[in-house]
Amino acid sequence: MALTVEGIAKAKPKPGKTGDTRKSENTTQRGSGRLLVRISRQNGSKRFYYRYAPEDGKRVLIAMDPFTVDPRPGFMTLDQARAKAAEYSALHRAVESRDVRAYLAERERKAQAAAAAEAARAERERMAAEAQRVYNLRALGAEYVATLERRGKHRSALDAANLFKNHLNKKAIADRPAKDVERGEITALLRELVEAGRGRQAGKLRSYLRAAYGLALRAEGDASAPAVLIAFRVAANPVADTRALSEFNKVRDRTLSDTELFAYWTQLANVPSEPVRGALQLALLLGGQRIAQLLRLKRADIDLSAGLLILRDPKGKRVQPRVHELPITPQAKTILQALVDRAAAIEPPSEWVFTSNGTAPVDPSTLSGVVHEIAKTMRKATESRAPFMLADIRRTAETMLAGMRVSSDVRAQIQSHGLGGVQARHYDRHDYRDEKRRALTAWARKVTTKPAERTNVIPLKRARA
Repeated sequence: MALTVEGIAKAKPKPGKTGDTRKSENTTQRGSGRLLVRISRQNGSKRFYYRYAPEDGKRVLIAMDPFTVDPRPGFMTLDQARAKAAEYSALHRAVESRDVRAYLAERERKAQAAAAAEAARAERERMAAEAQRVYNLRALGAEYVATLERRGKHRSALDAANLFKNHLNKKAIADRPAKDVERGEITALLRELVEAGRGRQAGKLRSYLRAAYGLALRAEGDASAPAVLIAFRVAANPVADTRALSEFNKVRDRTLSDTELFAYWTQLANVPSEPVRGALQLALLLGGQRIAQLLRLKRADIDLSAGLLILRDPKGKRVQPRVHELPITPQAKTILQALVDRAAAIEPPSEWVFTSNGTAPVDPSTLSGVVHEIAKTMRKATESRAPFMLADIRRTAETMLAGMRVSSDVRAQIQSHGLGGVQARHYDRHDYRDEKRRALTAWARKVTTKPAERTNVIPLKRARA
């Protein structure tokens, strides 16, 4: 007989029967299975089942949803149950799915496996995209800058950070995984700068990128390199095989004359900021010191009673800055005393000698800007034959000290350059204090005396070749 909605709705467990009551729908097609409804003896609930007999003859029940008169989620109307039973019946009649329950279980297993494989693929793609974001060229540059900062190379770190920000990070190559970047891509990046007339920036960018890749390449075997660089998985340096842009590294040769140098010294007295004025005056009086190193001078590094100060030279590949000791001449002592007293009077007292706010030293670019303005003023007053910049002051000091017959060894000790050779590192333990003091005393007299009045500036002994 056929099942009916009314019949199922009114059906109750048979009295006296210990098990559930079942009602099935007759089928005219033999071997196709049939739909049945089971009425629970415990609570009278009704649930649909599809029943069939596999090849071994033992009947199998596949549970379906509970019966409902009107459609609602989680339940089945009679029409819905018949449609589902028809699907199972079609499967039962097919050879490959004769055992419907086993077939459905296998189909579910395959579906779950396919879903798991798809989820794994999506996760791999997500991780690859994340790796591309985290370990891209932009991130490599940032890690290199951070390493420079940790090693105390603050000026180089700032320079590299600005180059990356202005000429790398806005380009598509910055989002490429660092390990996948190729030589041609680096060349194209540099070529764009060269063709825009920025060859110097291109050369510096190449240098910093090459160093960043070199650091990542060494990371696995270099305990001093950040461990995070290993995760970049860099296996080659794509910058190393690009051509060096040395033709854009123009070597300046501008030096000031005696008259220009005295005019510059005189102009420094007009600089309104005491730390900026003092830094520029001392950079000159102390024989042309590197501004970035001088600005890092701390009160603790000055011994006014002994007439000595210590600068720290991190230039080059050295990890620990080299101690650079300088004598304090009388003119320099006057300026330093005022700056030290000023720093100590700041609340709270500042450790920095050249500071505007007490918490950090003056930025070198500030001093460069002041010198630029002084050079313009001197040009307008016809006190200078050509423009000059802060770096030219150091070169002028070196040149004039040589003209005063200060030996190359003493000049190197004063300006802290050329001291990385085997002889200086391992054998020459002389402190050169007396030689430096004599040279800087004579130099201070030269700087602060008008050329026409330099009757007492006597050249020192002949410089060694």
